[in-house]
Amino acid sequence: MPINIAKNDKDKNVRKAAVQRISDYHQKVLISIAKNDEDEYVRTEAVRKITDVQILVEIKYNDIDDDVRWAADMRLEYLGSY
Repeated sequence: MPINIAKNDKDKNVRKAAVQRISDYHQKVLISIAKNDEDEYVRTEAVRKITDVQILVEIKYNDIDDDVRWAADMRLEYLGSY
């Protein structure tokens, strides 16, 4: 249920809360949200759960929002990959 809400709800705050409830096990969903959601706060929340270093590097260098890029950088640091 949180996955559907995180991907489709019209309210960015509801999507963000739903992302927080998605298990880290659902990496493909989190990556999709991190790359495609229109709201930077929702993308940031998804980035905080991603474990794929290559994806995080891609987001770090390509996202349009400074905060999302920073979150990807911090996640890489946390994972010991940067």
